[in-house]
Amino acid sequence: MGAYLVRRFAHGQDVFTRTADTFKFVLFAAVLSTTVSATIGVTSLCTGAFASWSKYTWIWFTWWLGDATGDLIIAPLLILWAQNHRIEWDRPKIIEAVLLMGGLLITAAVVFGGLFSPFGAPDYSNTFLCIPLLLWVAFRFGPRETATIVLLLSAAAITSTVYSVGPFHQSGRSEALLLVQAFVAIAGTSNLIVAIEVAERRRLDQTRARLGAVVESSDDAIIAITTDGCVTDWNAGAERLFGFSVTEVTGKPVSIIIPTDRMSESTTLLAQIKNGETIAPFETVRVHKDGTRIDVSLSVSPVKDDEGRITGASKIARDITQLKVARQEREALLRSERAARQAAESARQAADSARQLAEAANRAKDEFLAMLGHELRNPLQAISLASQLLSNPNSLDKARDIIARQGDHMTRLVEDLLDAARVTSGRIPLNRQPLNLAPLVSECLGSLRETGQLEHHKIGTDLTDVWVNGDSERLSQVVVNLLVNAAKYTPRGGNIWVRVKGGVEAMIQVQDDGTGISAELLPHVFDLFARGEFGLQRSPGGLGIGLTLVQRITELHGGQAEVASDGPGHGSTFTVRLPSIAVPQGYESARDIKLHRGATPKRILLIEDNTDARESLRLLLEDLGHQVCEAGDGPAGVEKALAVKPEVILIDLGLPGLDGYEVAARIRAASACSASKLIALTGYAQNEYRARAQLAGFQGFLTKPVDAATLAKFITGDSNDGEKLTRSVDSG
Repeated sequence: MGAYLVRRFAHGQDVFTRTADTFKFVLFAAVLSTTVSATIGVTSLCTGAFASWSKYTWIWFTWWLGDATGDLIIAPLLILWAQNHRIEWDRPKIIEAVLLMGGLLITAAVVFGGLFSPFGAPDYSNTFLCIPLLLWVAFRFGPRETATIVLLLSAAAITSTVYSVGPFHQSGRSEALLLVQAFVAIAGTSNLIVAIEVAERRRLDQTRARLGAVVESSDDAIIAITTDGCVTDWNAGAERLFGFSVTEVTGKPVSIIIPTDRMSESTTLLAQIKNGETIAPFETVRVHKDGTRIDVSLSVSPVKDDEGRITGASKIARDITQLKVARQEREALLRSERAARQAAESARQAADSARQLAEAANRAKDEFLAMLGHELRNPLQAISLASQLLSNPNSLDKARDIIARQGDHMTRLVEDLLDAARVTSGRIPLNRQPLNLAPLVSECLGSLRETGQLEHHKIGTDLTDVWVNGDSERLSQVVVNLLVNAAKYTPRGGNIWVRVKGGVEAMIQVQDDGTGISAELLPHVFDLFARGEFGLQRSPGGLGIGLTLVQRITELHGGQAEVASDGPGHGSTFTVRLPSIAVPQGYESARDIKLHRGATPKRILLIEDNTDARESLRLLLEDLGHQVCEAGDGPAGVEKALAVKPEVILIDLGLPGLDGYEVAARIRAASACSASKLIALTGYAQNEYRARAQLAGFQGFLTKPVDAATLAKFITGDSNDGEKLTRSVDSG
């Protein structure tokens, strides 16, 4: 029972390490358990008639005291020597132990041998001489040696009493033995407790000394504070880190080293300390004595007394200024490495992209050259075969027609190649002037109808007058390319819608319900030489640069070209947006031409090889009240002029048979037409054509598409003739 209670409540074999456990040993082992054993033993004797019940108390006390004394004297000796049986004394300690044993022999002889009784005092007073010896061993050696000396003194006291010697022999023998046991138990236990307390204090002092040495030698600042935040301890590391000496901060609030902007943090920490929370290291800022801010890593732990009450806290602050600098440098290095890797990856991707673009361009070039060879060989073959037919009179006319037609086709191919060169070099010249897009688009539609390129499609138009500052020839090229592209990719019987709208910007839109364009091909519609890969401009007799010219010419005019399609089979919509301008001063729309109907009617000769253009212009002039006759080529025009003697002659410069310059020269040479006003009609607006027209005898120069109001003024003479041929095309 005693062993169980000691193991359960007094740390078992370590019972003699702490004073509190030693008192528990006395209670559980020497008092409580021996009470049980004495009760069981004496009750058994009396029950078996080996003892009288009337003597139960004295027998029980004798039994209990013997057991208790044995527990107090023998048990500590066995336990302490079992725990540590080694004797590791140095020379001074051995000498002191010899002296102690000598003192023990002398004390035993004096106290228990009965050598003398000082001052005639009772013999019991001699027992006090044992106290210095026991205190000596308790303070200088330890609990183990104290238990040993107590055992030896107990043996001397019991032996002397048995032989009727010493201070305890004066009473009866039984009473003497009881007195000896009581003396030994009390003296031995008291001094054992003293030895244990001394050893515990010594260990505590050593621990404190080691901790103090660690604290003082630590580079970290270690600070102890109360629960109210006042400093109680301040090590050398704290003095080095914060600049305050221990005398300057002891008893003062720890806020002396906390920045004003961190006071709320201090309040929170104190609240956590009072709640017994341990605060893991975190980064914060503290202040040096000179006001310098210091980056620190701070951890806080509550400090408790023996009863578990929180009495304060310990703070450990570590300067991390250099660590943060190193961390920032490391982060900067990592960022640099990431940037370098990203740059390398970007360079690699750019190289891959450039390689892919180069491969694509090379493929496009090869396909273009193959296609160009194919396109050139076809007319060359036709011309070669037709030349062999020239020797046959029956095939002469047909051979000439083939050669002329294929020659024109090769001319167009060469012009396309020149346009491609201009596009890639960015040297497309523009002759810009105020231009109405509605008649320009109408003229382009008429030209394509006349050549039969739109005869298999249904054309819908919605043309609104809108003015731009543009090159009529190049914008006509844009419109024609869009219309031709729509016709190529719209099946027979399909629909093509053409719209011209005005507003903040001018818009030309060509929409079809043809084959459409897939989503992955849309971004490449306007790429140069992409026809071989994407097939967007593939057509018999073309080089596949039409849509590229559309985009580049539009951009040169300050606009943009767009394409939209809902996918294959859903058609496509091409939109050209250009900056619009206000209607030029003095311009009158076709609705206002009626103002000129009161003018004197003129006899007008119209020489134009384009049937639709000639017919539409004739109807306009007749609607203005003029008499109009017409001719479809140069020779017929000269013949008609000499026969009719018109007042005004409108001459297209690009006539078959005789060009417009030759027609004008022949008419001027005839006296019958000397009074006729000659006005040139052409799609070429360059200054060189104007100068040549002036030399040929023209008095006016109009660029197609012809504006109706301007034409009316030229015919009636309201326009300033002096400016007609000298006006620069770039002035617009």
